[in-house]
Amino acid sequence: MYNNMLSESRVTEQKRKNVKLRLDQLSSWQEELKVDLKAVEDIQTDFDDLINDTTERINNSNGNIDKYRKQISKLDIVKYIVSEEGVKSYIVNKLLGLLNSKLLHYLRKLDSNSICVFNEYFEEEILNEKNKVCSYFNFSGAERKSIDLACLFTFSDIRRMQGGVKYNIAIYDELFDSSFDEKGIELITEILQDRVQELDECSIVISHRKESVKAVTGDVIYLQKQNGITKRVDYVEL
Repeated sequence: MYNNMLSESRVTEQKRKNVKLRLDQLSSWQEELKVDLKAVEDIQTDFDDLINDTTERINNSNGNIDKYRKQISKLDIVKYIVSEEGVKSYIVNKLLGLLNSKLLHYLRKLDSNSICVFNEYFEEEILNEKNKVCSYFNFSGAERKSIDLACLFTFSDIRRMQGGVKYNIAIYDELFDSSFDEKGIELITEILQDRVQELDECSIVISHRKESVKAVTGDVIYLQKQNGITKRVDYVEL
């Protein structure tokens, strides 16, 4: 029995020694690996330089990309603001209601059967007395002249209301000389008189027809061209 126990003890001791030898060997290998790793880390190769340069370039490129993205974002904002859908469209839409109502007002005062409406792109749509869309050239000369004058008075009023420049004189060349009949000239005269009273506007109408003097409510100046020179002349009976 004691011999068996002794044998087992010897076997156990030998195993312990073998394990210690194995541990010592592993520790030695570990130290060698540390030395090798340190040597590898200390080695500087061209490939390492390439990696470092590439990494630096990537970082710089990412920085530039971020900068350009911010600039593009700002430009996109500016592009939207100045586009047809941006602030311009917002301002125009605010004025459209006033513009179209003024236009309708003058068309009614000129006894026109047509209605002219502008959209935000200043494209006109003209409706006849049957409320059908028509071309500008489908109307007679007097009707087209009424539309023209309504637009003229309307844009003049809008400019007066929205612009910073004030004026109180308007010159109309041959306003009574074409298209309008006596009734039309009377309606235009009423509008001019209203503008004189309400806007303190001085309206000067140039005409080559003596009959136009019948519509005049203010002073009349007669001019006559002789030998290429225009001179003021005395009153001439019609």
